[in-house]
Amino acid sequence: MRVREILERFIEITSLALREKSQERFIELCLERLGVAGELKNFDLEEQELKLVLAMEEELQKRLEEERRKVIREMGELCLKIKGLRAYRPAYPIPQMSFFLDADA
Repeated sequence: MRVREILERFIEITSLALREKSQERFIELCLERLGVAGELKNFDLEEQELKLVLAMEEELQKRLEEERRKVIREMGELCLKIKGLRAYRPAYPIPQMSFFLDADA
């Protein structure tokens, strides 16, 4: 019975992760899923269960690849912005404000 509970929890977490829109929550669910997967590897599963788990793994791998590409793209954009800020030199810098001292004081 313990195997069924672990398998159901694993499938539930994986399904939640695949449906999750938030990148942070997706990663949290994947990490939580790792702990359940560690318990699950100690048991023998039936062929149909293995096919289901494999299909979910493939979908999760696709999502992880999408997230990886998104992070790399965002890092590239950030790098270009940083380079642009470093290269920026104002053509006409604002002069310092002049002030006058009172000679009588």
